[in-house]
Amino acid sequence: MQHGVPTPDEEDAKRIHREREHLVQERLRIENRIQALLFTQGIHKRPSLRTWERDLAAVRTGDGRELAHHLRAELDRLRRRLVITLELIREVEAERDEVANANPKDQACGKIASLCLIRGVGANFAAVLTREVFYRSFDNRRQLASPENSVRPDGAYHQWRKVPPR
Repeated sequence: MQHGVPTPDEEDAKRIHREREHLVQERLRIENRIQALLFTQGIHKRPSLRTWERDLAAVRTGDGRELAHHLRAELDRLRRRLVITLELIREVEAERDEVANANPKDQACGKIASLCLIRGVGANFAAVLTREVFYRSFDNRRQLASPENSVRPDGAYHQWRKVPPR
């Protein structure tokens, strides 16, 4: 049984879904910032990215004014960052799919493909499970079921979370 530290190759394989996770967080942060800036002006609907210029030109504040020059410039910069972030997410997802389909005889790729057959499990979640949890083997059900495999190799239970007293 393999315990503890992943190999450098296993750790490198985790980079793809970890990078995607950070990019998705960045996308959400930018979308929330755009929404907040518009909401402070009494605008409740974000313009579409496809028709941004036309939609933003038609937008009026809650009291009927046009958007201020610097606010519009900031919104345009945020839109450009959002578009770049969306492109990077697509790029990382394509790389993830390419790696998963590159070597079907690879054990990790086989696990990802098998997990994808389960209803409700997508390619990203299957990759995360395979790379973060199922990269190691387990001696028994207790080790598998323990929170984040917190049973030590010697069988002793190790509580990894601090539960606050009530």
